[in-house]
Amino acid sequence: MRRLFLLSLVFAPWLIAIGAEDAPARAKPVPALDLFEQGVIPRVRIELSDDNMERLRKSPRRYVPGTVVETTGTAERRYTNVAIRLKGGPGSFRTLDEQPAFTVNFDRLAPGQTFHGLKKLHLNNSVQDSSLLAEKLCREMFEAAGVPAPRAGHAFVTLNKRRLGTYVLIEGVNKQFLKRHFADASGNVYDGHSRQDVAQRLEVNSGENPKDQSRLAALAAAVRVSSVKERRAALEKVLDIDRFISFMAAEVITAHWDGYSLGVNNFRIFHDKATDRMVFLPQGLDQTFQRKEIPAQPDMKGLVAKAVMEVPEYRARFRAREVELLTNTFLVDPWVKRLREVAARVRVELAEVEPSKAEEYIKRAASYRRRIQQRLAVLRQELKLEPTETIAARKADTP
Repeated sequence: MRRLFLLSLVFAPWLIAIGAEDAPARAKPVPALDLFEQGVIPRVRIELSDDNMERLRKSPRRYVPGTVVETTGTAERRYTNVAIRLKGGPGSFRTLDEQPAFTVNFDRLAPGQTFHGLKKLHLNNSVQDSSLLAEKLCREMFEAAGVPAPRAGHAFVTLNKRRLGTYVLIEGVNKQFLKRHFADASGNVYDGHSRQDVAQRLEVNSGENPKDQSRLAALAAAVRVSSVKERRAALEKVLDIDRFISFMAAEVITAHWDGYSLGVNNFRIFHDKATDRMVFLPQGLDQTFQRKEIPAQPDMKGLVAKAVMEVPEYRARFRAREVELLTNTFLVDPWVKRLREVAARVRVELAEVEPSKAEEYIKRAASYRRRIQQRLAVLRQELKLEPTETIAARKADTP
C-alpha cells in the first residue's frame, strides 16, 4: 500500500546524486501522496455560474468551465478554468440538484494546471457505500494483487453555497496514471459499463488514436475461438494473461459482483503498446464485499473471463493465484488495521464538518469491516485454508 512512498525514500538519495536531468522518467515524484498515502482530506468548493449550472442540468455529461476553491484553515487556493461535468452509472448518478458526482479536469482548459499534482480526478457521491471505504480499500487490494488501480481518498465538497458532504476522491485514468504502471502510456483505454463487453465498440477515454478499436476486436476474436488449444494461443497474443488472472482473482475475492468477471460492468481495458497486450483495470468498486456467498470459483459472466476459465491450465492458475493471494496478501488483520486507520481520519473530518454524522459513520465503517472478515473467512473455509487466527498465532511464536 505504501510501496510507492517507501520506494521514493529509498531512491531519493540516488536521484539527487545523479542529478534531476539524468533521473529516469519513471522515477518522477508521485503526485498526490498527501491525499492518497497520508490521508489529507481537502475541502473543495465547486463554483459554477448560473448559465453553466443550467448547461449541466440539460447535458450533465458535457464539460462546463468552473472554479474550484480549496480551503485550508483560513487560506484559500483558487483553480480557475477547470472543466467540470457530472458522472455516475445507473445506480449512482444523481442530478445537479441532488447529490451529484463530478469529473473534474484541471488540465483540459488550462494546460499544466494540477490539483495536488493531479490533472484529473473524480468526486464520487458514494451513495451506494455509506462507509466511504470500499473504493479506497479495494483499490489498494487490487494494487497489492499486482493489478494497476487508480488511487482513492476523500474530500469534503461544496457546490456554490450548498454543502454536499464527504465524497470519495479518485484519481483519473489518464496518461499521468498510466505512466506510473506502464512503459508506454500512449495506448487506448477502453471504458466498459452497463453490460457492455469486448465484442462491442467501447468508448475511449485516453489514448493517442481513440478511433482505433482493432486490438479490442482482436481480443473479441480470440475469445470466440472454439478450440481450447487454439484459443489459448490466440489469447496469449492479445491479453496479459498473468495480470488478467490476478484481476479475476481480486474481483472474486472482493465479491465485486458489479465488475467485469461477475457482472460485465464497471471495467476498463488498457492497450499496453510495450507488450501489445490488453490489461484490465478495476472500476466502480463501491459495492464490494456485499455478497459473501459468491463461491471461490464462480461462473464467470464476462466474455474474456469465461473464455480464460474454460482453458484448463488457466483455470488451475486462477485457483492457485486465489490461494496465493488469500495466503499472503488478503489477510484479515492487516486490512482491518488499514480500514480503521482510514475510517478514523474520515470520522475526525466528519466530527468537524458534519458532526451529526460522525458517530453513525463509525457503525457503518464497522459494518464494512465485518463484511470483509466474513467474506475472507468464507473463502478460506471453502478452499480449506488455515484460519487467519492460526497463521497469526504461528507467526507470533516464531522467534
